[in-house]
Amino acid sequence: MYILNEYFFNQSEEVIFRSISLVLKKISDRYYLPRGKSISDLIVKINTLKSNKFTLGRCFIEKINQTVFITSEN
Repeated sequence: MYILNEYFFNQSEEVIFRSISLVLKKISDRYYLPRGKSISDLIVKINTLKSNKFTLGRCFIEKINQTVFITSEN
C-alpha cells in the first residue's frame, strides 16, 4: 500500500506522472506500465474530484479528503 498526501501533488507534473507510473508498476508487479494517457487522465481525476475510487493497472486508487491510497486488486 502506498499513501500519497497533498504535498505530493504540489510537485511538477512530470514528477507526479513518473512517480505514479513507478508506484503502479511496483504494486501491480507487471513489466509494462499502464498507458501514459490513462495515467494522465487519472492525475486529472484525482486533482478535480473530491472523493472517488479508481482502478488502473490492477491497482485500486482511492482518494479520501486530500490523501490518495494505492493498493493492489488482489
